Amino acid sequence: MRPTTPPFPSRQKGIAAVLTVLLVGMSLSAVVFNAMNKVGGAQEAAQTLHAVTQAQVKAWNGAEWVRQYLLGVGAAEAKKLQPGSTFTFGGSAASGVSAQVVSAVADASGSTLTVNVAASSGGAVSTVQLVYRVEGGAAGGGGTSGPDQVITLSKDLNLSGSVTVNGGKNAVFNVKGNVTLTGSVAGIETVNATGKVTAGGSQAIQTINANDDVSLSNGSYGTVNTLGNVTTSGGTTVVVINANKAVTFAGSSATTINAIGNVTISNGGSKVANVNTQGSLLTKTSSPIASLLAQGNLTVDGWGGPIQGKVGGTASYNASNKDIKVSVVPGLKVPITPVSAVTVTQTKVDAYDYRSAANYAFDFDAQNRIVVTVNNVASIPNGTYFLGSTVLNGSTVYNYLCTAVDGSGRCTATPVAKICQGYSDQNNCFAGSSKDNWLLNGTTLAPGVVWFKGKLTAGNGIYYNSFIASGDIETSGSHSTTAVNYAGYAKICQNGTFSGLYPSNFCDLSAGKLTPSPAGNIAFLAGGYVNGVFSGGQIKLGASNAVYGSVLAGDTLTTSGSTTIHGYITVANQGRGTSNNWGNSTTINLSNLPSTFTPGDTSTTPSSGGATTVRVLWTRYL
Repeated sequence: MRPTTPPFPSRQKGIAAVLTVLLVGMSLSAVVFNAMNKVGGAQEAAQTLHAVTQAQVKAWNGAEWVRQYLLGVGAAEAKKLQPGSTFTFGGSAASGVSAQVVSAVADASGSTLTVNVAASSGGAVSTVQLVYRVEGGAAGGGGTSGPDQVITLSKDLNLSGSVTVNGGKNAVFNVKGNVTLTGSVAGIETVNATGKVTAGGSQAIQTINANDDVSLSNGSYGTVNTLGNVTTSGGTTVVVINANKAVTFAGSSATTINAIGNVTISNGGSKVANVNTQGSLLTKTSSPIASLLAQGNLTVDGWGGPIQGKVGGTASYNASNKDIKVSVVPGLKVPITPVSAVTVTQTKVDAYDYRSAANYAFDFDAQNRIVVTVNNVASIPNGTYFLGSTVLNGSTVYNYLCTAVDGSGRCTATPVAKICQGYSDQNNCFAGSSKDNWLLNGTTLAPGVVWFKGKLTAGNGIYYNSFIASGDIETSGSHSTTAVNYAGYAKICQNGTFSGLYPSNFCDLSAGKLTPSPAGNIAFLAGGYVNGVFSGGQIKLGASNAVYGSVLAGDTLTTSGSTTIHGYITVANQGRGTSNNWGNSTTINLSNLPSTFTPGDTSTTPSSGGATTVRVLWTRYL
């Protein structure tokens, strides 16, 4: 058994963590005592409720101190913690707060710790149990100077609507599965698919890379590379086809066909200039083939057109056609480089990876009250608060953070800050919300990264936030969200609606500029894992939505038409969805992106800026 874990590890590595714990405790002491003094001056009948409330606030603060401690000591030291290890906190605000490890499971990538945090105040005791996941390793992500990986899907795509990319640099469409395009894509340079590609309609795609068969019935294509077969028909035009198997061409034209398998030109009107095959060629075309190299045989069905080339097998054609000039070279070898397999990386989307990066994290407590954990917000000390109402000029107004509330949700101490603007001051932005089901209706929210436990339904409004939810996300029509990094300094750090209330980790006031962070590139992220089980992850965007930031759906993405996304789309398909069915119009506009916004960098970054990440997997009151 390991003895009580001291707050001051003897190794130098732990000193920063201890200082963090002490400083956090000291910085919060004034706020907590101020709140306690104000609570003490409230109605006498509410003293017991106030005591319980203060105990809960202190317990949640203790939970945050544990997280900060784990960040400070690092993943390797956290692995050494054992059941029974305790945490000791410095600072007067931590009086009556204790924490103990009740379960510790270490593995190759980190450790999972179950910790009970207890706090007492005015005779009341509150205990919160939390499961922390501590992992080491460098933070991933980072910007990209290569092609824009505009869309990444982890299961089949059936596109009957349209996707248009404006301003993309060599825009890439990645699908881990099959692709069926009966609608249209524009502005996409490359489609990568680990399965089949079937395309009709008036497509214009520079490159198709597939690990299975490719079937094209119309459209214009630059290069088609596949490990499988290629079949074309209708008005299809292709510059180059590279196939590891056979090619059957009945389209309009192709400049060059390179195939390890047989080649068949089945349409008399098809125009194919060059054919290189390690198999045989059967052709019905009357158009000229300027260059033919075939290891196998040549068979011309009908009169045929002019052909120049060599074959390693036999040449069968109408001898009267003097325009066919093919020589037989026994043992002819035709060098063809096989197509390499496409790899589409499986993207993991997990809202819980981002909880510690949130400026505001929303949840419900055991008494069904809204609690908001605030982190790195100017004018508000880090900690957990209640969302309640207060009376202003004789009228009840809503959307205020406070340190204590009564049974009706009214602040019993002076409110700390207003964080949402309803359609009027008398409108509650979160009216109708319940545990794991959030309803957001208002004109705007305090800027920053906002995290919700459960599903988020966002109504009309203009928001300068990065929204992350462990459940689903759904928006109404004409909704507008601008991610923190996209919004920029003026909208985030000098927001007139919430004067002085800004995410301090994004705002460098002395330099007058925004300090980007990967979470700030996200407009919407949905879905999360609890104990290895994924839930949520469906994002449904209403009609005529304007989204300025990247969208990451853990399961599926649905748009209702005329939706514009100024960022990348990632659909991880980690839920029960079997395919992605897109039937409406979506525009991805990558033109004139602000310098603070990097759409492809949505990695999680530890709040300490180091190599260790600490996530809270779940919580409950005991």
